[in-house]
Amino acid sequence: MRTILQFSFLVLTLSAGRQGCHAEEPGWLDLFNGKDLSGWHLREANGVNGCRVEDGILVSKREVDEKRSSYLVSDLEFLDFQMQVEFRVPKGSNAGLYLQGRYEIQILDSYGRPVDYSMCGALYKRIAPQVNVCRPPGEWQTFDITFRAPRYDAEGEVAELGRLTVLHNGVKTLDDVTFVGPTGGGWMDQYEGEPGPLVIQTDHGDVDFRMIRIRGTAAEKSFPQPAPGVLQLAASQSKGPDGYGHGIALDWRTPHHYPAAKFLVYRGTSSDFPADNAHKRGEVRWWPPYTDGWFREAGDYFYKVVPLGFDGVAGQVAGPVSARGEPNQVDDPDLSKCGWLSASCKGGSVQRNQSFSRNALTVAGKKYKSGFGVQAPSAIEFLVGDVTQEAQNLRLRGVVGIDGSVPKDQRAVSEVSFVVEGDGKVLLDTGPLTFDSGARELDVPVPAGTQVLRLRVDPGASDKWDHADWAELRLEQVTQPGQP
Repeated sequence: MRTILQFSFLVLTLSAGRQGCHAEEPGWLDLFNGKDLSGWHLREANGVNGCRVEDGILVSKREVDEKRSSYLVSDLEFLDFQMQVEFRVPKGSNAGLYLQGRYEIQILDSYGRPVDYSMCGALYKRIAPQVNVCRPPGEWQTFDITFRAPRYDAEGEVAELGRLTVLHNGVKTLDDVTFVGPTGGGWMDQYEGEPGPLVIQTDHGDVDFRMIRIRGTAAEKSFPQPAPGVLQLAASQSKGPDGYGHGIALDWRTPHHYPAAKFLVYRGTSSDFPADNAHKRGEVRWWPPYTDGWFREAGDYFYKVVPLGFDGVAGQVAGPVSARGEPNQVDDPDLSKCGWLSASCKGGSVQRNQSFSRNALTVAGKKYKSGFGVQAPSAIEFLVGDVTQEAQNLRLRGVVGIDGSVPKDQRAVSEVSFVVEGDGKVLLDTGPLTFDSGARELDVPVPAGTQVLRLRVDPGASDKWDHADWAELRLEQVTQPGQP
């Protein structure tokens, strides 16, 4: 149950240096009180809080102890409103303000850059400002925003487009523009036409605020939120999770497309399997779809999905649904073109044809076009049974080493070992390699009949900046003397 609150009081005093304010006008509410984070909560109940208040300034940090910060969400929700914001963005940084949690006004170091629809003050990826009035990084800037939400009729059709005006540093850069539909990353999605909170994007870059004021009709909402239902769960054959090999795609929707903190995905080989940890396959944050893959055997696979609310309580189990999965047997000598059986690494996902930091694969100063970038510990498994049954004298060839993206001041402590296993038996262990070890060429015999080839990277004494590359990996058949 929402309690409607109409604010009608005078804001008598403001902090020195605040611009674009109308202190004489009634009805303004300071969402940020300059003292603490009262009136705000994290998007995830157990998320990382990267925000604090220092000398009257809301300081938002992208990471805390190398963990990404959770978005900051206002307790109050608003339908139509005016808002005044004073912010400061460091050089190269990136953040954003989600109006109603749906429509992002970009915050970005855009000083001196050409106008485009992803720059500071844009309705992100939708409408570009008329002019770039951004100040240099580190200087305080202002937004004055007037927002009217889209309206929908009883049939769910758009009755009125939303309207938005933005003054950036006192200059009108968006002039009563119209829009409908959330911008990318708008976590409230299609729950349009109803009040929503102000959401501060905190996990892209650092940003500071010393004023966030709003005037409008507010709805007080109880937090955290329960899990939504899962509707229209469906499974179908697809490409693998990263676009290679075979996979199964799951899709679903929720009432009003409302988000969940997580959707838990479970997989079994029969329709009556339990949704427990033994069958847990993965998680989806906020929205579907989900793509599964890495099947060891061909067959029908069954799926269930459980939504997890922002209060940490699970909702009702949806499913089962099923589709046929096919094993990802290696079908090309170049492993970078093949689907894998499994892949994992610390701190994120195995990167195909690029380094873990998403740059070119670079070992000992040389760039490579194909391979895998990881951070130790890491493991990639391939099904090679079809190849090893048909080929004799098969060898795994390529280049390994620590990636060139490791910062210079961290190269002395970067250390990893590259291990190749065939059906659990170690075929190669390079032992500890450092950045100064340069590139190590691989020429590893793969025994006939091997079913699973496993590529492992183990960390050394330090577990930081262990970015490693498997470059130009190929399974090649070697002709022995005397063979045709």
